[in-house]
Amino acid sequence: QLTATPAAFHVGKLEVESDESALRKAITLITEKFPQLAILMFSSDPSEKVKKLLICSNVPKELTTKLKAGEWVKEVALVCGGKGGGKPELANAYG
Repeated sequence: QLTATPAAFHVGKLEVESDESALRKAITLITEKFPQLAILMFSSDPSEKVKKLLICSNVPKELTTKLKAGEWVKEVALVCGGKGGGKPELANAYG
């Protein structure tokens, strides 16, 4: 549950299967309300023969000296047997 005074980051799951566009839209909506919040969201697709995990992150520019979105999703994807990366502010991965 997000509040008006959120922590520095939020990790959440959203059931959109492997719809990257829907996951990014959710991140955009959260970012609009909480612009200083680093966000990592993921969704799984149980319909795939091999279960797939979609991971997306957004990190405000001001926080990229401490946390980079590309490195964040890459580390999470490695735990899931996947890979990914991106820019310091925006990234995605599959696991």
